[in-house]
Amino acid sequence: MKIDDVRRSAYAMPLTNPSFPRGPYRFFDREYLIITYRTDPKALRALVPEPLEIVEPLVQYEFIRMPDSTGFGDYTESGQVIPVRFAGAPTCIPCISTTMRRSPGAENYGGFRRSSRSQKSNTKAR
Repeated sequence: MKIDDVRRSAYAMPLTNPSFPRGPYRFFDREYLIITYRTDPKALRALVPEPLEIVEPLVQYEFIRMPDSTGFGDYTESGQVIPVRFAGAPTCIPCISTTMRRSPGAENYGGFRRSSRSQKSNTKAR
């Protein structure tokens, strides 16, 4: 394989077996449930690396149903989103539970997505 072949055909890694299809991507009929809650600022600071700044001690948990997604098929994604600032500009740290859907954001757009694992648990209110 020549370097020109790589430049012409590369859009994901590994080159010969990419983890996601070539774009453009379209997402139709998405459904969202977003729960925003206040958390312990010290616990949040332990998770958010410098130089990211915490705006408020708020976290969002998102459930996103995507029944018609170009190249990805029918899937559901869930995870936490931590709103932060970088150099004064708003951004976020998404922690999601689907590996295949993380890859295009990271590889195509430089989007950071941290892997997470969703779990259900019962806790008593204090």
